[in-house]
Amino acid sequence: MNLQSRKVAFIAVASAGIISVSCAAGIAISANATKHNSEVAKGKSIENYIEEETEAAVADIKANDAVLVGAEEEPAVTESVTEPQTEQVTQAEPSPYENKFMVTVSGEGEYLNIRAEANEDAEIVGKLYEGAGGDILEKGDAWTRVSSGGVEGYVKNDFIVTGEQAEAKAKEVGTTMAIVKEESIRIRETADENGKIYTLCGIGDAYVCQAQLDGWVQIEYDDGSAYIASDFVDVEVRVKKAVSIEEEREAALEEARAQEEAAREQAQEAYDDEEDDEADYQEAAPETVYTDSYDVSYDDAYMLACLVQAEAGGEPYDGKLATANIVINRLNSGAYGGSISDVIYAPGQFSVVRIGTFQSALSNGPSSDCVSAANEALAGVNNVPGYRSFCSVSVANYDAYNSYVVIGSQVYYN
Repeated sequence: MNLQSRKVAFIAVASAGIISVSCAAGIAISANATKHNSEVAKGKSIENYIEEETEAAVADIKANDAVLVGAEEEPAVTESVTEPQTEQVTQAEPSPYENKFMVTVSGEGEYLNIRAEANEDAEIVGKLYEGAGGDILEKGDAWTRVSSGGVEGYVKNDFIVTGEQAEAKAKEVGTTMAIVKEESIRIRETADENGKIYTLCGIGDAYVCQAQLDGWVQIEYDDGSAYIASDFVDVEVRVKKAVSIEEEREAALEEARAQEEAAREQAQEAYDDEEDDEADYQEAAPETVYTDSYDVSYDDAYMLACLVQAEAGGEPYDGKLATANIVINRLNSGAYGGSISDVIYAPGQFSVVRIGTFQSALSNGPSSDCVSAANEALAGVNNVPGYRSFCSVSVANYDAYNSYVVIGSQVYYN
């Protein structure tokens, strides 16, 4: 404790003739009126007297200071006062998917049912296919009430994720889109305000977002890339939505109608092609000629009908007649022999002779159409005059022919 901290009081009572000096340490200095009076009598003023007495009192106090400190003062205690600290807790921002969900089903055709009530026997009101999600309306222990694509109902919690997991799933399977939020926004060739302008876009226009750059969004545009200033678009991840049972039924009906229409168009095209082929045939076919009849033996006539059976049994009648006339035309040329039998058995001419099909026809007999075609050809009706060869259209080499006509699946040519 220092002197300045002491409380010292001086009380002068002139009327009583007593001067009293006191201090906080309890020391009192008194002078009787006799001394006071003698000092005054010596010519000292009261003020001088008080000053002298005060100095003496202060000297006494200093002399006793050590005693006072040791006896009465407690050691000074330095307190460390810690101001209460307010803990700064940084609250993590909630995921934008806190109230959203994504399905976990995967695989083509896999889906999660949305039911009218929270039980497995309830009516199915919609389906959530792979990559679909929506909004959570009410979360339960086993079932969650959701809304997606206009469908509202309950899904089992075992097959959905929410919050950060849903956000990660959406980014994995969804499509990042840039949605334009103002009118007359420029789409540029480069991420530069001076870049070439491709076109203008307006509110609600959506583009696939390829990347987010500094101040720009790179979008998919015309099988390439373009740029929009990021201030004018909102970037969001879009995922598939639920399909209601009514929508699914309508889609199935639409698909069936589309398939029916495709089949009808295909049939019409086939008919048109057949008509075109018939027209081509009529245009390319040589004019049928009528000659004198041929006087041949019964055996040759029978062999001709059997050859037609072996070579053209499955062809239309005109094809059967044309096949019979190939034999007649070769007979007329004289290069293959002097009889129908000679022409048929000429070396390397008819493959059906070599492989046995002709022999089978001889054994089993020809059909009535084959007999009629052979008889008509022998009567002089020739629908392929001058043609001496034929083959399947599958092996035809049209460029090598001087002229030809297609009848059924055969090409007759010279």
